[in-house]
Amino acid sequence: MADATVNDGSELKAFPRPPAGFDPLTAVAAELERYGFPPRRAERPAVELYRRVWGRLKDKYRYVEPAIAAGGGPSRPRHPTFSPDNVNWSGGVAVPPAGTSFCGIQADWIVPDVYPPLQNLGYWIGSWIGLDGYTGAGANFVLQAGIAQEVYYQSGSLHRDIYPWYEWYPDNIVKIAGVPVSPGDFVVVIISTAMPPGQGSTNATVYFANTTNGASMSVPISAPSGVQLVGNSAEWIVEQPLPIPGGDTLPDYGEVFFADCEAYIAGGGSVGGGTGTALNITAGKVNSVVSRGVLISPTVIQCSYSGPAP
Repeated sequence: MADATVNDGSELKAFPRPPAGFDPLTAVAAELERYGFPPRRAERPAVELYRRVWGRLKDKYRYVEPAIAAGGGPSRPRHPTFSPDNVNWSGGVAVPPAGTSFCGIQADWIVPDVYPPLQNLGYWIGSWIGLDGYTGAGANFVLQAGIAQEVYYQSGSLHRDIYPWYEWYPDNIVKIAGVPVSPGDFVVVIISTAMPPGQGSTNATVYFANTTNGASMSVPISAPSGVQLVGNSAEWIVEQPLPIPGGDTLPDYGEVFFADCEAYIAGGGSVGGGTGTALNITAGKVNSVVSRGVLISPTVIQCSYSGPAP
């Protein structure tokens, strides 16, 4: 199938469609790699997630060929990496044990129903998982993927655009078209770096599955020129664009529970996202939290909206 050119000049490549009856629980590693399925890692959390997700999907699995959509990303300024004054990320972040690096990350969550606080503004929200972008040598780069939602009122009617996306910053957001996602859908996102996994990797695969309607797709990603994975942080995040003066740009999303939050260590082992650090979006105001991150358990992170009501 033909590749599509992304607006930064790179190409979106697609994996071939798996054959009828393909079973990732029994396929060999080379077959998983060929068809864009996540590797079957030995860690227990990865094994359990693999079995559970395929158990939900197998009777309604529907391969969707990824395609680039026009536009993508918020219309307002955005800071993809962590902002030191906590105006853009809420959720949880974890770091690997000393001397190691992360090579992959996973989570699943229910897509929230989103409402704009004001009727005369457009709003964007991203719920995603990612590697790097938080601290140290990896602070200026981030490999991330998840669900974006744009909401606005037009002629008194509420309009929503919901879509999967990925980004290896400083390259641009890539908006994926043709993958049906609705509020209330249960989605799974997995990012796996390619050989060599972890620190130094310049290739990765993003796997997305909507277990509610069966839609599933994978996208191989290459790092921007001169960039490679550091793997010194992993994130489970609800994000807003940079706040406008005197206000914020986050819509009312209610809450998001990231579950099965695991970051995988190159060489083996994992770190639960709920064992790290919670982050809140403060909208640039002292003591003004508009989105709160709570570490519920070692593998569950809650994000809850606490800004102005619609």
